[in-house]
Order: sequence, then C-alpha cells, then structure tokens
Amino acid sequence: YFNDVSGTNFIVHAEEIGEKASEIDLSDNIIAGIFTTALRQQSEESGVIYVSDSMGKINGHPYISVIIETPAELSSNGTATWCETIIFYEGTCQYIFAFTSGKEEFSEYKSEFDAIMNTIDFE
Repeated sequence: YFNDVSGTNFIVHAEEIGEKASEIDLSDNIIAGIFTTALRQQSEESGVIYVSDSMGKINGHPYISVIIETPAELSSNGTATWCETIIFYEGTCQYIFAFTSGKEEFSEYKSEFDAIMNTIDFE
C-alpha cells in the first residue's frame, strides 16, 4: 500500500481462492470478455464511469486491466478520481493491484505505477 500527499494510492490485494485460480486463463478472449462485461455492468450500476479495459502480460503473466472514473459527486474528496485495476491469477490466488489518483494527476503518476507493475513476478 502506498499513499502520498497528492492523494495517489497504490493498493495490493491477494486472496486465496483455491484450485479455480489455476483454471482461469486471462489471455483467453472469452474469459477476459466475461470479466470485463461483468465489471462494466457493476460500474454502471454503481454510478462510476467505465473508461477502458485491456489485456496484456507482465513478466509472462496474463492480466486484465480496467480503468474507471469516479465522478466528483460520488468521490469522498469531491474531485473526480481515476482507478486502474490490474487482475492476475497465479497458483491458487487472485491478485489485484490498484492505482488511484485524481483524474487530472493520473497521467502524471501512471508511469510510476507501470514501473512498479513491471517488477511483479510470481515464484
């Protein structure tokens, strides 16, 4: 977890989900489509704006990335915020990495988040 004075946050969450994790292949377009469709629907139902999604690999590990915007009127600090969430499955665990910042500062700090993510490796 990282939080600086600008309101930029980096959060890591790992959860043991059992054997199912090893069956989830995020490089599969059908599986990725199911995930992103569900996330888009949840976003719209909660009032946040679904900005984009993508698939990729970091150090050989497939992931899904989703970016959402929380409008100022729904944000706890009264300003619009953006959050990029990256989801991995490895072994029996689900890993979620989230980078959150003000909408205006997002591109300024995104390279730091990307640099951190490029160091991720599972052993």
